[in-house]
Parts: sequence; structure tokens; C-alpha cells
Amino acid sequence: GGEDGGAAGPGEGAPAPHAPPSEVGWLRGLSGDMTVADGAGEGAAVLQGRSNFSTALAWRGCGPGRWYYEVVARGGGAIQVGWAAPGSFAARSDAGEGVGDDAAGSSWGYDPARAQAFVGGASRPFPSATAAAPAAERVVGCAYDADAGTLSYWSDGTPLGVAFRGVPGAGLCPAFSVDGGVVLDVAIGPTFPGGLPDGHRAVREADVPQAAAGDATGPP
Repeated sequence: GGEDGGAAGPGEGAPAPHAPPSEVGWLRGLSGDMTVADGAGEGAAVLQGRSNFSTALAWRGCGPGRWYYEVVARGGGAIQVGWAAPGSFAARSDAGEGVGDDAAGSSWGYDPARAQAFVGGASRPFPSATAAAPAAERVVGCAYDADAGTLSYWSDGTPLGVAFRGVPGAGLCPAFSVDGGVVLDVAIGPTFPGGLPDGHRAVREADVPQAAAGDATGPP
């Protein structure tokens, strides 16, 4: 979870089932308070945490194949970036619970600064127990292989390897949790600062999850 377990800020608590649309149509806020704006280029956004460990999803459900997106964190503080099952994942900003912290195990997260991978409310070293934290503002790539059921990460275009195995074979969305003050640049494609790995597709090409069908308040 986040590094600050303090009191809740405005808008924190259990996620609303139908959160209002953000300023960027493909993002959906789940818990906590954050600002969202368009980034530099198509399929890019800038998130800034304004409360203790805010969480959002990129509202794209990835089907069969291999999928990829990238983030760059600025401003210090904890982040957990990865993937989540949109129908079952619940984040709690007030408790410092974000991506990878839900007891149900329906999300998977990684914090490069702490070199930790998170799932089911537990964490472990990744990519190794002796891994050094990457330099500030490195490009972190996040990949979902729906066919193999694995989640992998990159750092500045260098593969870090598989962080999670046995994940669901379809339907996961990119997910991000950030501490207050952290600025997160998110790119879902078609272009990426670190380049698209061979054999992968940009998350931007994925479909809107079926859970959003008929939901007039959710992103398009």
C-alpha cells in the first residue's frame, strides 16, 4: 500500500460503482482524489494524486494477445502500477490500499522505487531482492500476456521479467495508484516513450469492458 496511512482526504473511501467521468475519457477514478488532464499526444494522460493513495483505471478491457502501456512517475512518493479486473477490484484510499492490495487478489501492482510487487495484500521483492531502485523518472513499461496469463515489466526499454503468473486470461484493465503529490504520466498508445515491445499491442486498441455497457456515467 501507500507509504502514508494517515487520515482520509476529500473524496476518499470505498469506490463508487459508477464514478463520474474524468477529464480524459478513457480513465476512470476508483478511490481517492486526483487531478487528470490530457498528456502530450494521443492516448496520453497526466494524473496527480491529491489524497492518500488515489487509484484509477484505464477503461480498456484487454482480450486475447499481449498488451502494453507505459508510465513515468514524478515527484517522489509511492506508486503501484499494473492491472486489475474491473468487475471485482476495489481500492480504498482511506486505508492506503491500491493496486495489488485488495484481499480478493483481483489486482496486481509494482512500485519501481521500492522494487516490490503486490498482489492479494502482500508484497515481495521484484525483480530481485537485491534490485536497486531505478533512477527518478524512468519509463516503466507494463505488459499483460492474456494468452500465457502473465504480467511483465520494463524499465527504460529493458525487460525486468515476469512479475506475476496465473492471472486471468482476458479482461484486465491497466490500473494505477499514486500517493498525494505524485505526478504520473500514462501512455496507452499508439506511441510510447520507451517503444512498443515486439509482439505487443497498445492498450488503446483494446475494447471498453462489458461492465461499462449501458453505463451513462462511465467513460465511453
